[in-house]
Amino acid sequence: MAAAHAPVELGLRRLDEITGQTLIVDLSGVTFIDSSGLGGLVQLSNLAAARGVTVYLRNPNPRAVSLLRLSGLDSVLPQLPARSHDRQPGQLGASG
Repeated sequence: MAAAHAPVELGLRRLDEITGQTLIVDLSGVTFIDSSGLGGLVQLSNLAAARGVTVYLRNPNPRAVSLLRLSGLDSVLPQLPARSHDRQPGQLGASG
């Protein structure tokens, strides 16, 4: 079971290496997330914001999306749409 702490730890380690203004955390391999995982993502977002970097989530699973909405963290941790090559067969993109 892949937990959310792995992407958070990687993001924290790489935060000092970021030269742009965006950090994308790909959650496609995360199969489970709880309040600890959400807390870690918020911590990462806050540390990044202090450096002028915005954290975006990509490919969160439906449970993570639901938890983000219920907790109100969807405004703190915005999601990016899946890239076209990330989509599952038969899944339509935003353009149709």
